[in-house]
Amino acid sequence: MTDDMCMNPIPIPPEAASARATCKALRIGPPRGVSDADCGTVESLVGISPDGYPMYANYWRPTKAQLEALAAGGFIELIQYAPRMTMHSMTVWDVPAVEGEDGR
Repeated sequence: MTDDMCMNPIPIPPEAASARATCKALRIGPPRGVSDADCGTVESLVGISPDGYPMYANYWRPTKAQLEALAAGGFIELIQYAPRMTMHSMTVWDVPAVEGEDGR
């Protein structure tokens, strides 16, 4: 993996903020002892899931190169740095259609 294949976070999308209206927006930085250059800061929505579990969500948009790698059979690696494996999920959100862009 090269640095250009690392995903970069994006600001909290309005659609996600609306869907998780009970969550609070927070900026989460790197763990103690790790530099921002090694592990940047992400904007996250923090709250309780519909199932009652504490949760936080952050948002990433793949680059063109990453999408090409995935389309060619590449894969996504999710690493969680914690003393134990925590539950997680990944969701793909549709891009809202821009009026006139898709013939509507």
